[in-house]
Amino acid sequence: MIVRNIKLKNFRCFSDFQLNFDNKFVVLEGNNGTGKTSILEALYYACYLRSFRTRTKNELISFSQNHFFIQVDFDEEIDPISNQIQIGYSRSDGKSVKLNKKSISSFKDIISRYKVIALVEDDLQLIVGAPEFRRAYLNQSLFLLEPDLIDPFKEYKRNLDQRNKFLFINSNNKISGSVYDELYSWTKLLWEKTVFLQNKRIELLNKIQKSVNIFLQSYFKTLDQDISIELTYARKNMNKNKSEETFNVVDSFDLFWKKYELKLMANEMRWQRSLFGIHLDDFYINFKNKRARFFASRGQQKLILFLLKIAQLLQIQGSETGILLLDDFITDFDIKRLVSSISLLKDQQFQSFITSPIESLFHSRLLKDKKLDFDFFSIK
Repeated sequence: MIVRNIKLKNFRCFSDFQLNFDNKFVVLEGNNGTGKTSILEALYYACYLRSFRTRTKNELISFSQNHFFIQVDFDEEIDPISNQIQIGYSRSDGKSVKLNKKSISSFKDIISRYKVIALVEDDLQLIVGAPEFRRAYLNQSLFLLEPDLIDPFKEYKRNLDQRNKFLFINSNNKISGSVYDELYSWTKLLWEKTVFLQNKRIELLNKIQKSVNIFLQSYFKTLDQDISIELTYARKNMNKNKSEETFNVVDSFDLFWKKYELKLMANEMRWQRSLFGIHLDDFYINFKNKRARFFASRGQQKLILFLLKIAQLLQIQGSETGILLLDDFITDFDIKRLVSSISLLKDQQFQSFITSPIESLFHSRLLKDKKLDFDFFSIK
């Protein structure tokens, strides 16, 4: 897949804007406030039907206007068909989304044809932030990889809410008789849904780890001969010991229930909520055998994040390549990381959109690379 055209009306700072693209490497340069990030935001919105910068759609509308419009035209590679996504939003009528002139209601209807991964400065929370950011990374990957998994995640959320309601209602009751039996049933149901989704996450994490280490050895070995990462999935309150926090299959439910009765049941009744499940899980990012969150430098953290995003895109894109959006991210890498990063991107089949300050070192490196064809646009 390759984006050929984008049209924006009343979107952010653009009243009427259009760009055409010919290459798989697109560079958008300009001063702060010229709209570089807004172009990436529109490309992202066409996939997820939401922004990576705000939850409020009205903020996307140009000042003093009542609506915005986004159109993205893209070609498929296997069968070169021209496709079109059109999104309109008005303060009075809400949102309208069409794929090839036919109305749709969910990004689930788009992502089999148009897949986007964005990398912005705030994404560093994946490395240094709370577990919720790493869970979101895995969940987003799974939704794009297998859109039908959205339904099991919704079922899990419903089951979790019902079980939490049961714990709240019965927090002061004796856990025996019918209350015990009902708790057993709710726990088994949540455990089964948890294990299914955990295994999906762990399988994906294994593949991402393998890809990232291949990138490190192939493109960044000059930085350090022993450079590597390890991604370790951590199941909250479902592990027997530390060694089981790696990529092993969870114990059978009967064994889990015995441990649950001994340690977890009383705490759940006290706190009136479920203390195990995918909503509490995390994964650890170890860089050179140390936690990247605490021991990696800022430059190393940004490099790890860059590679995690590329590995994510490669896993989810399927038969059609996707799009990588880099918002002023690799442009401040040191010269060695920058050269290696450009080489890595050059060897990929997906389309890359990169924003960069005017007259950056990044642009000068591109101009020196005679083997790289790219579209360059100065946004003013």
